[in-house]
Amino acid sequence: MDGSDMYLRPDTSYVRSPHDDVMPAVVLLIYGTTYALTLVLPTDDISSVTAERVDGWIEIVHGPLTSQCEATQAQFELLLDVVLTYRAFALGSLGASDFELFADRLIETASELHPFERADDELAEFVGWLHVNFAKSIFDTAGLDLSWLPMQSPLEPPRRFRPPVAQTLAHAGNGLANELRRLSILEHQATDIERDTAPPSEPAGMSPVASSIPAPLAASKPGVPRAPKTPKRAHRAPANTGSDSDSDGGSDMPSLKTVDCSSCGGEDSGSDGEALWSSDAEGEDK
Repeated sequence: MDGSDMYLRPDTSYVRSPHDDVMPAVVLLIYGTTYALTLVLPTDDISSVTAERVDGWIEIVHGPLTSQCEATQAQFELLLDVVLTYRAFALGSLGASDFELFADRLIETASELHPFERADDELAEFVGWLHVNFAKSIFDTAGLDLSWLPMQSPLEPPRRFRPPVAQTLAHAGNGLANELRRLSILEHQATDIERDTAPPSEPAGMSPVASSIPAPLAASKPGVPRAPKTPKRAHRAPANTGSDSDSDGGSDMPSLKTVDCSSCGGEDSGSDGEALWSSDAEGEDK
């Protein structure tokens, strides 16, 4: 549906109240694409409906309702008839008993609507009820003084309240520039915070994974088991190697060499060692 989104809402506290109190007002919410209006319509006291208040509603209906909330002609006429009825109460054309009848019907209309249901159809039915129950003269706009308003006809909603296109674009451009400037400042601030709180750079060649492992955990990391080395046995060198020892300085210390004991048995290792030592000793004695 084109036009504004209009919602008529009762006072929730009075809807749920167990007492039979008169609801003080209902709220008419009007939403356009870029603008919204709120009209609080009195329903409990006729004295709260003043001529000044009605003049403010007339200005809204002939101005922002159509120029900023994009209301349709049908929506304009519906709200104008509601405002003209309030004007009749403010001028004394309708009395207190009429106001009570009017208020009860308006409260009933608002209470029947779902919170998210548009009020166009219900308002059209309510305005039809007004035309049936009240004099036709109160809806006559011939005696309505609109000379103080910048428009020509109450039934032809003007567009003069809409700012020029160039002004609108300039305003939008300024708003966008301010938002981009704000985002740029926030980005620079975030960069400064990251730079101040960043850890020191890692040394060259260090793996980021290895540096992330705590020292105790890294030290306890299991390694690949290595094959056991074959034990080496020491014994005296043969007697004929004495010339080598003399050439090295004539030391009388016996030279030692190692032999591979991989073929030695584990249990006979002691006896084999003794045999080696004894054979060497016998060679020296000879």
